[in-house]
Amino acid sequence: MSSATLQINWQPKRMLTKSEAAHHCGRTVTRFLIECPVKPVEFGNGDLRWDVQDLGVWINSLKAGNRRDKSGAEKDSDNNIEVYVLTDSAFTVWQNGYATSSLYESGKTATGTVQADIPAGAGVYYLVFSNKAAQKTAKDVDATVALRYKSWLPEWFRRTKDRFWNWVGT
Repeated sequence: MSSATLQINWQPKRMLTKSEAAHHCGRTVTRFLIECPVKPVEFGNGDLRWDVQDLGVWINSLKAGNRRDKSGAEKDSDNNIEVYVLTDSAFTVWQNGYATSSLYESGKTATGTVQADIPAGAGVYYLVFSNKAAQKTAKDVDATVALRYKSWLPEWFRRTKDRFWNWVGT
């Protein structure tokens, strides 16, 4: 019987390019450059990047009705997502808005590592990064996904099979 372990590390990007920052704020690049008072950070090689936290302060000031005030900055508490590993049937239930069982559930978090044991045998599984808790705030997620599995076939058998197919010439 084969088994698999899924390990995922994620952390939201903090520094965004001009187009990423515009997308993060829900604006076209042209409108973003006109409307956004946040100054980009210039790196040593001349690259310009916008800080997500500074953009959050600006957006929060818009929500408060003060378009240009950056004072009273507080950390963006709406930077959380939820991560799930779901079976095919559980994904269908979840997608329709109902609670379901999952192989992994992170709870609300901004960074983390997933390590989930996938049941042996064939199947379809979904890795879901959910923003349902804060749909009005766009999220950029960088994830590294590694799936490690053990085959039920012995190593000597797999080597013999490979040698045979190489010998046959396929």
